[in-house]
Amino acid sequence: MRQMNLSISFISDGKYQIDEILFDERKKTLTYQEKEKYCSKQVLKLLSAFIHADECFLSNKEIANICGWSLDDIGLDEKRRTAIKYLRKQLYVNETNIRIEFISVREGYHLYITG
Repeated sequence: MRQMNLSISFISDGKYQIDEILFDERKKTLTYQEKEKYCSKQVLKLLSAFIHADECFLSNKEIANICGWSLDDIGLDEKRRTAIKYLRKQLYVNETNIRIEFISVREGYHLYITG
């Protein structure tokens, strides 16, 4: 395994270990405790972008672009918060050590593993 950063390991051919979750970009699935579920298009885009971003960080503008939202959209902040909230849910953040936190000084979100 090649280490992507302190929290994500590249396994092979589009597969990544994120704490206890296996993310398969090609199959568009997340597997946790032997339960496999398909990723929505938005979850797939956001998670792939976090994994491939420097330090697993995405700015607010990058998230808008990834999701196909105009930076002038009314309610953009709410859309972004809702998308991150849904991604957190899909990553079982209440049951794993995976976190996605807003970093105000950098105006964006950071995906990382605690502990």
